[in-house]
Amino acid sequence: LPTPEGEAWKERYRQRWGEEPSLYGPSAAYSKVMGWAAMVERIGDPSDHKAICDAFRDKTDPYCGITGCFIFEPVTQHVSM
Repeated sequence: LPTPEGEAWKERYRQRWGEEPSLYGPSAAYSKVMGWAAMVERIGDPSDHKAICDAFRDKTDPYCGITGCFIFEPVTQHVSM
């Protein structure tokens, strides 16, 4: 994982589960949930879905987690890191 936080998370995962996490399994799920939580904290209202999505799309202040920074492409809505 490309960040110090990611390496620390990977070590905790290894200790708990006794195996190496894949980039596309548990680490991706963890990043997505933590990204959502960060946007909810930023917005302050978990029911304001539009504001949460807009916050994720804000390229000036992207969410950066254990797998890198999330950048949503405006046309496709795909995430790039």
